Amino acid sequence: MSKTTIYQVIVLGLTGERNICDVANTEKEMSRMTVQQLKKIIIGKLPKISGLSEDSLKLMYTTKMMEDTKPLSSYYIHHLSVIQLVAELPG
Repeated sequence: MSKTTIYQVIVLGLTGERNICDVANTEKEMSRMTVQQLKKIIIGKLPKISGLSEDSLKLMYTTKMMEDTKPLSSYYIHHLSVIQLVAELPG
């Protein structure tokens, strides 16, 4: 029997709640995933944010605002990294 590993990240939601999101089945998949793809997974997992546009949601890792087009590997995201969800408000 082979052991299946699910790579996950911990997302701190808009109200501070912690959510675990399944991201990939392999380390290679996870490293190739873009921030935009991760954002779509998070939006699907957290129904409370469904009223907000994808463009208004930003992700932060450590102290860096993550760019949608960059791969997770460029931020050294790994299994169980903690990512902060931030809403960009107009005005």
